[in-house]
Amino acid sequence: MAKQSVVGWVLVTILSGLMLTFSYLFYEYGEGNVSLILLFAGLVLAAVLAVTVLLSKNSDSG
Repeated sequence: MAKQSVVGWVLVTILSGLMLTFSYLFYEYGEGNVSLILLFAGLVLAAVLAVTVLLSKNSDSG
């Protein structure tokens, strides 16, 4: 299931990029609290997706 792993990593990259972009945009408009919330939400979401992909990859190989 290498295709599933690639799709997972692409999703992690896209979601992290979107969260960082929105975080920067809100920061530029003076919304510091919203920026921090988006930044941490993006990091947590990326971490959860990365762990899920890695666990899926490990279960496929074992």
